[in-house]
Amino acid sequence: SGLDAMCIAEIMSLLRTRITSPGELLVTRNEIPRTMFFISDGRVDVEWPDRSRSLGDGDFFGAISLLKGLPSPATLRARGRTHLLCIDAEDFRSLLNRDEVLRRRILDVAESRLDEGWMQDETAPQSEAPPPAGITAGEGQPDESDKK
Repeated sequence: SGLDAMCIAEIMSLLRTRITSPGELLVTRNEIPRTMFFISDGRVDVEWPDRSRSLGDGDFFGAISLLKGLPSPATLRARGRTHLLCIDAEDFRSLLNRDEVLRRRILDVAESRLDEGWMQDETAPQSEAPPPAGITAGEGQPDESDKK
């Protein structure tokens, strides 16, 4: 089931709009983000030291870091002019506490990304540090440019 009109209106009241420039840095590797981002229009590149992915319209990122308080193992940049909707950590937690449907959807995506290794930095020495965790949630696809 989808979100009802009241829920959508409540979410919209908490979101800020941000329009990026091409190449704009959104999250730096090892930073603990304080914002969750929803991509309304455009693309965001997720860059780990050893691989990359691209996120697009409808994807979101920052949820795992906000949920777990962990640093991002990746750097995220706007590929071009990108329209984002942003929610800060406090409003995000409050919203999840009030809306079980949205909470479950975001947690499902976050768990899927964790299972796919999104939070692992394959270049980090495993004996010296725990596996990093904390980028973003959403349903990113492998970067199309990587397939060419």
